[in-house]
Amino acid sequence: MRFNLFLVLIVFSFSDCNPLKNLSRNQPVVSGPHVFVYKTKKDYFYHVPVLLSADKQRIVSYPHPNDLKIGNNLRLPSKLDKGYLLDNRGISVYVGFLNISYLEYSKLSTSPSMDDLQKLLIDTDPLTELYDLGLRNHYTNLEKEINKIIRSKHLTDFNRLK
Repeated sequence: MRFNLFLVLIVFSFSDCNPLKNLSRNQPVVSGPHVFVYKTKKDYFYHVPVLLSADKQRIVSYPHPNDLKIGNNLRLPSKLDKGYLLDNRGISVYVGFLNISYLEYSKLSTSPSMDDLQKLLIDTDPLTELYDLGLRNHYTNLEKEINKIIRSKHLTDFNRLK
């Protein structure tokens, strides 16, 4: 039995059936930020998102005030059709929202202490839906293409995280 398995492996390694044969070491690995589309239970559009522990009891990641801006523009989510939002900050199923706006937070000179952030946490389970639509670099006109997906009811064709 061992010999037969060994023989099969050798045959596969030299045949066109080998799934690894066509992989080139010189092929670039495509990676980058993913597109996350979501809805929340309440309107948290202007509230700062933070990432929570798996048990959603404590904040594990939060932005520096400078992270909330690109130039003079706030990195708010983009409003999409049917009440969906496009994440522009970096959320996940472990998102929570603070009781402070992007604008207020972005004006701080330093990040608040962890204790102060925990006191600002207003919702540890805000999402009703969250979809991963793949890599951002797969889209040429992101909002237009996602709105088309939403209107054609194909959002559920993508990976639903919540």
